[in-house]
Amino acid sequence: MFLKRLSNVSLQLPATAMVALCLSTLVGAAAQAQALQGVRVTEITQASHPFTTWHCARQPIQVRMLGQFMEVVVGGKSQILRQAVSASGARYVAPNDPGTEFWSKGGQANVTWSGTELPVCVEDGSLMVPMRASGNEPFWAVDYDRWSVTLSEPGKPPRSFDVKGQSPQGDGWRIQAESGQANLYLDINPQLCVDNMSGQPRPYTVSMNLNEQTMQGCGGDPARLLQGVRWQLKAIDGKAVTTQASLEFLADNRVAGSNGCNRIMGSYALSGEGLSFSKLASTRMACEPVVMTLADTVDQYLSGVRGFAFDDQGALVLKTEKGELLWQAIDTATKN
Repeated sequence: MFLKRLSNVSLQLPATAMVALCLSTLVGAAAQAQALQGVRVTEITQASHPFTTWHCARQPIQVRMLGQFMEVVVGGKSQILRQAVSASGARYVAPNDPGTEFWSKGGQANVTWSGTELPVCVEDGSLMVPMRASGNEPFWAVDYDRWSVTLSEPGKPPRSFDVKGQSPQGDGWRIQAESGQANLYLDINPQLCVDNMSGQPRPYTVSMNLNEQTMQGCGGDPARLLQGVRWQLKAIDGKAVTTQASLEFLADNRVAGSNGCNRIMGSYALSGEGLSFSKLASTRMACEPVVMTLADTVDQYLSGVRGFAFDDQGALVLKTEKGELLWQAIDTATKN
C-alpha cells in the first residue's frame, strides 16, 4: 500500500539503498511482492522536491516532504520519517528508529535525532517565540507570544497589547499591536545585540515604538547563541593552544565535552548577570603529562565561568575568574 502511494517518489540513494529502504521500512515482508507490482520510480531532485532549512539554534537542518513521508538531514546524515499520530501539529517518526522524531507546530519544531534532543528548530524566515526583549535608560521589557505583547515599565502595571500583524521587514520582522488608542510597534532583526548594562549578548536587535516614542534594546534567548554547535578551544588568555578540549551547550541546560584528556559534563545557567557552570564532573583517564596539565588548566577556568561574548570573527569568549577562553565553532557535520 505504501509503495503504491509512493509510485512517483524515489530518494537520492543508490539502487541498493532504495530497495533496502522500501523492503525494510515501508511494507511488511508478506506484502512486498504484491506491492512492488506496477511501481514506477522517478528521480527526486532539489527542483522537484526542494528542501527547506530549519535552524536549531546554530545548527541548520534540511527538511522536505516526499508524499506522506519526510526526509530530514542533520549533520550530513539523512533519515526518512513517516507520519505518526499526534494530538496537535504534524509529527513524523523514523520507522526503525523511534528516537528520531520531527514534531512541528506553527513554524517551530521539536526534533529528536537518534535519541538526542536538538534545540527548538525554527523554519527559515520565522521568528523564534515566545520572545522577550528589553532596553535601558529608561528600562522597558516586552514579552511577545504571537497573539499579544506585554509591556513592563518600572512603577507601572504591565500593559497588554493585542497583536494585529507580524510582517517581514528586511531580514527581520515588524510586529504591530494595539491597546485602546495606544499603538506599539516592534522592529526585530536577527543581529547580535549586547545589552549595554549587563553585557549579555542576545540574538536580536529590537526597536520599540510606542506612540511615536522609539526605544532600543536587545531580544531573544541568549542560549541560542551557544547551542547547536561544538566549540573547540583555541586560546587561553590570548595564547594559542593545541588541544582536543571542546564544549557543547545542550538543549536541556546541560553542558558536555572534553577538557582535552577526559570527558566533562555538567549544567549551565544563563541570567541577567551572565553565564555560569555547575555540577561539573569528568572522567578519570590518564593522559600524557603535558596533556594532563593543560586539561587541569581548562577545568580551573571552566569552574569560574561568569559570562560570555563574541569576538569580531564570531569566536566564543568565555569570561572566567582566572581569565578568558577562546573557542571556535565547529560544524556539527564534522563531529566524531
